[in-house]
Amino acid sequence: MPSYSQLVDEQAAVMGVTGVPVVEENFGNASTDGSAIFINRDFFSKVESAAGEGGVRFVLAHELGHIHQGMCGGHEGELSCDEFGARSVAAKGFGSQVIHNVMGALNAESTATHPGAGSRAKRALAAHNDEETKRELEYPEKEKHVTRFPRTR
Repeated sequence: MPSYSQLVDEQAAVMGVTGVPVVEENFGNASTDGSAIFINRDFFSKVESAAGEGGVRFVLAHELGHIHQGMCGGHEGELSCDEFGARSVAAKGFGSQVIHNVMGALNAESTATHPGAGSRAKRALAAHNDEETKRELEYPEKEKHVTRFPRTR
């Protein structure tokens, strides 16, 4: 898997925003101060085990969402950043299963700062599906034509 910094830059580019540095810490999960993304490698190992590279990208893009949306917080801010992250992984071609798997690694119950995983998954999956639909309309698959050759006896 590419470095966390490279993943942030790739997710930022697909969403048309500027990437930021990634700083590793030994506590918490993932956070931002508006100028960098702080990650706990143990948490990211858990996310990667559960959801692969797409899950790691989703969490990093969620933090980019906080920066891009002006450091929004509270339950609505978290949901909005989940949507941002979900759209970005869909834009990179990752399936919705990564969102299910990431949410399985998060708190099921609501806290003062974060909604429960079920609420988060619902909003993130809707955003992921919207992005996939948008991309399918922009880049429809070419029609498949079956060429039939005459039988020879």
